[in-house]
Amino acid sequence: MNFKRAKTILIVIFLFVNIFLIVINNLFYESDITVDTKTVISILSKSGISLNEDILKEYPVSVPRVEVENVAADENKLATLLLGKGYNSSKEHYYSGEGAALTVSELSVDYKVVEPKDKSFKDISPLNAGNKALKKLNKKGIGESALEVENISDNGNNNYYVTLSYKFEEYPLFNNHLYVTVTDRGILAMKGTVIDFNEIKNEDYKIIPAANILLELPSNPDLKNVDKNPEVTGIRLGYFLPMGKGEASIYAIPAYEIEISNKKIYYYDARENISSDVILLGSINAIK
Repeated sequence: MNFKRAKTILIVIFLFVNIFLIVINNLFYESDITVDTKTVISILSKSGISLNEDILKEYPVSVPRVEVENVAADENKLATLLLGKGYNSSKEHYYSGEGAALTVSELSVDYKVVEPKDKSFKDISPLNAGNKALKKLNKKGIGESALEVENISDNGNNNYYVTLSYKFEEYPLFNNHLYVTVTDRGILAMKGTVIDFNEIKNEDYKIIPAANILLELPSNPDLKNVDKNPEVTGIRLGYFLPMGKGEASIYAIPAYEIEISNKKIYYYDARENISSDVILLGSINAIK
């Protein structure tokens, strides 16, 4: 056997493989080279994943850098917003005043009103329950221009469960919500995360095209567990919050939310030049 020739062949093969990988990396992950929609559909189809062309749309090439403040990190500030300046605190992380109580636990808040008497809720209905809750919280300085009504559940007897989601400008914040229970007497309870946004001026993140991110789906081993014939049923660009315990503030990560077969939602880092690989930030079960 000619070992010298075999070594030369192996070196040539190694070089070709590396060149191929570099080309693939540039094709799939560099935002200045966008993969054609039909090409994406074809590649996904060969992996058993279906995609309707109408779902895929053009997204901006950059989004603002945003710092997210956890209002609950300053418990006195939050207590003042919800309970007024005359609140009491009989034990750690617990506050009361104006017929209401507030418990703060790491990133989340639990706010309860004993006997609400808000006349502005008298004519409450499924159509206005969400907006009434939103207006009341905004009046207290919570979620001004950052909260929107996502869902309303009718519990009967003029009692409604309102899910509020956060957004920065037109971009949703995917993994944080406020859940408010309202009645014809006012807000009864509120749970979730209370946050504020601070835009970092003149600092933007460059964004990877959605089509390029979708090409990562065939390498997701969890996909076949979701559906034998997975289908991309939704895609949105927004922000993902990697806030951990005790964080007072943190930068939100631009991310794509990709829904599969109306069953599972995956969050992928949308920032360019962060890694040579597409980063999966997290996943949740879809709620319909």
